[in-house]
Amino acid sequence: MAAALACLMFNSTPVPFGAAGTPTNSAAEIIKDVLPSIGVTDLSLFKQDLSFLSTIGMCVGSLVIIWLVIGVVCMKFGKNKSFSDVFPVVPFCLFTSIVFSCVSIPVAKVMGAELTSLVAAAVTIFATIGAAKAGFLMPKEIWRFPGTEIKKDAKKQDTQHSMSLLKAWTPYLLVTLWLIVTRVPQFGIKPLMGSFPITMTNIMGVEGASFTLKWLNNPGLFPFILVVFIGFAMYGLSGSQINNVLYKSYKQLVGATIALLFGFAMVYLFRYSNANVCGYDSMLVAMAKGMADLAGANYFYIAPVIGSVGAFMFGSNTVSNIMFAPLQFATADILSIPHIVIVALQNQGGAIGNMVCINNIVAVCATTGIVGAEGKILKTTVGPWFVYYLIVIGVMVLLMNLGIAG
Repeated sequence: MAAALACLMFNSTPVPFGAAGTPTNSAAEIIKDVLPSIGVTDLSLFKQDLSFLSTIGMCVGSLVIIWLVIGVVCMKFGKNKSFSDVFPVVPFCLFTSIVFSCVSIPVAKVMGAELTSLVAAAVTIFATIGAAKAGFLMPKEIWRFPGTEIKKDAKKQDTQHSMSLLKAWTPYLLVTLWLIVTRVPQFGIKPLMGSFPITMTNIMGVEGASFTLKWLNNPGLFPFILVVFIGFAMYGLSGSQINNVLYKSYKQLVGATIALLFGFAMVYLFRYSNANVCGYDSMLVAMAKGMADLAGANYFYIAPVIGSVGAFMFGSNTVSNIMFAPLQFATADILSIPHIVIVALQNQGGAIGNMVCINNIVAVCATTGIVGAEGKILKTTVGPWFVYYLIVIGVMVLLMNLGIAG
């Protein structure tokens, strides 16, 4: 239960930049056709700005969520059942968050979403391991779960196969290297990544309904497949092991792939349903007008909730962004609210919605063998979700007042 709760609540800060930035890039890609209406002609620059605004709120939230999660674990599973048991480790938690934030914010601003979590997490891992070994900001007493026995036999023989640290990290390093080389303009490869696109125009005869997939430039597709096949040779996997890897990957991806395909299809229905003989607005415009009339000037505070509802329903920040980013953009247009601010709040809302997502809760309960505890977990994660919601709203208000957002 403790592991399930911790993983769910920590599955928030880096989510907009997971799978090499797929959620954030999907939010930008799905609205790229309407960006010229607000004077945006450079999609790459818009993605960088969206990444920057999204990561600031998430990083400020990380300053709180990391020790809040540990406090919840102490309160529910500790010997003293006290939230205050977390206080000795708060300084180290803040150090961890600051290191992560100091890397992720400039990377998001300069390079975009693809490398934000990858680079920040890699740097933070080594920084925190080094700090912990040096005893920097570490609590004097070690907190343990009740009944946990300290292993005295440290020389117990390890029956697992071992490999060098470099070899274990090589796949991550290769993915990161690929993304850096193909995203940084100075290497001269970035223009080539748009070659050989898969394009569909005027889908089902509807003018303007077009789709383009630049598969070479897709950060969640090409580098990972390439590195996987390199890994097969590098680690000397047998035929049966390769089949097992491919089968497990297929089982994990098939559901998400189907959801994404139909998610894109649903968005196109929403957007282009104005192609009707009655002259009705599209479903997207109709919903946007309804939201604008319902929330009015308070829509700013509703935007991240919609993102969280999308994650709650679909189990993915990416699908939430695909489904609701066009709605958020259209509503912002009607209410004259800065578009990028609302899309960033959608992105952040979808990220923190992972904490209360039913799909994630069911999956983590099945993984940890605590099926039937879903209700208890949801009741516990709602509180941290609300705290994170207040943080992203507060940060965005501050950024707008400072002239950084909007």
